[in-house]
Formats: sequence, structure tokens, C-alpha cells
Amino acid sequence: MKIRVLRRGFDDYSTEIFHICRLFYEGVQLVYEPEGEAELELGLELDEPGAGEIRFRAALSDLSSGQLWSKEHTRRIGDEPEIQRKRAVKRGLGYALLQTLKEATGLEQPWGILTGVRPTKLLHNMMREHDLETCKQILRDEYLITEPKIELLTDIAVRHCFILTARSASISVSRSARPSALTARSRRTTFAETTARSARFWKGCTRKSARWAPG
Repeated sequence: MKIRVLRRGFDDYSTEIFHICRLFYEGVQLVYEPEGEAELELGLELDEPGAGEIRFRAALSDLSSGQLWSKEHTRRIGDEPEIQRKRAVKRGLGYALLQTLKEATGLEQPWGILTGVRPTKLLHNMMREHDLETCKQILRDEYLITEPKIELLTDIAVRHCFILTARSASISVSRSARPSALTARSRRTTFAETTARSARFWKGCTRKSARWAPG
């Protein structure tokens, strides 16, 4: 399947566009020359209608039948560092593209716009800043992950939190049981560091984690 891609307002994200397109079409080949031979034409547009706001538009047309599918998505982006802004733009572009291809093909992607990303790593990073329910909402609204996959992902992440916390506590007890030249102050510092690590692991793990506890 050859798809001619026309970009407006940007000239990168070729890899991300390819990975999302191949979720819907086997053997997809993207052509970026305006006159290149293709079966479908994909137009992607990015513009900033107002301060801190970016609008994404994706339009797919069948060159033989003339049928057209399109979606728009607007995202607010604050005064963020460049790397954070680029990630937000990538997610916004992927959102509009995925919705357009979903409408054109009737296919739903359980993992949404996640391509080349370990879902559990993404969720663990999010849980450092948000509670579990907020993380679920972000996965649902920004990444378009389906509900069954969100439940699977959060169950795994909560289980990891429990295992890592238990392991950290075990290491702390094992070290304290051995003779050591550490001063009392050093031992208190080591315990405080371990406690802080455990707290970070548990941040965002709500009461749901209790079902994984032994006994």
C-alpha cells in the first residue's frame, strides 16, 4: 500500500507517521514527493491559531474513489521546555492521524498511539507525578488506549510497585543484619534513602495495590 504524505506546518515526525500507518495497512510505503505514485493521499497539517494552542488536522483520501476521511485535534501547550513541547506535538499529531485511519479502516488499535514505547515504563514515569486514576485518564484521553489495556497495564504497574518496594525493604534489612563499619548517622541516612525510594515506588499506587499483598 503506497500512501502519498503531504505535510504542512512541519517537516519531521516521519518515523512516527510510518509506525502509525503500518498499524492499519500491511506493507505500507510512504511517499513524500507531491507527484509520487500512490493509492492513498494523506494530508497532515499543524498550525497555532492562538498562544499556547496547537491544532492538528489529518485527512486521508482514496485517489481512486475520491472518498475522504478527516479529523482535527486541538491541544493546549504551555510554556514548556522544547523537548516537552516536541513530545506533546508528537502525541497530538499521532492522535489526529490515528483517529483518521480508524475511521477510514474501521480498525481499533488497543494500544492507541503507543509505538516503540514500553507501556509499563510510560506508566511508571506518570505515577511519579499523578495518582493512579489520573494516569488512567491520561492514557485514555491522550494516548487513546482502550479500557481493557488500561486495566491490564495498571495491574502490572501496581504489581511492579509492590515487588520493587518489597525488594528494597529486604535489601535494607539484609544490610542492617551484617556487621558494618557504618556510623549510626550513616545507617540512619541509608535507611532514610531506602524509605524515600519506597515512597517513590508507591506514589500513585492507590488501595488497588492491596490485592497484591501476601496473605
